[in-house]
Amino acid sequence: MMGQLKANGYELTADASEADTVVVNTCGSSILPSRESIDTILEAARLKSEGKATRLIVAGCLVERYRDDLESLAAGG
Repeated sequence: MMGQLKANGYELTADASEADTVVVNTCGSSILPSRESIDTILEAARLKSEGKATRLIVAGCLVERYRDDLESLAAGG
């Protein structure tokens, strides 16, 4: 996914606070959501509401299993 973005002219950064779009990949997550994954998603949602980011993309296995819960977290509820 990141290779495709770069090939299409997007600039990648490891500093989420500088990003217009924050991507959180949860593919390595186990069946149960890990605290680290949830914390990362919450931090990305905070950056979207308070920082430069205008989009938050959460991808991977965790999303498939807990889509409604994650949407609620990302919305601040």
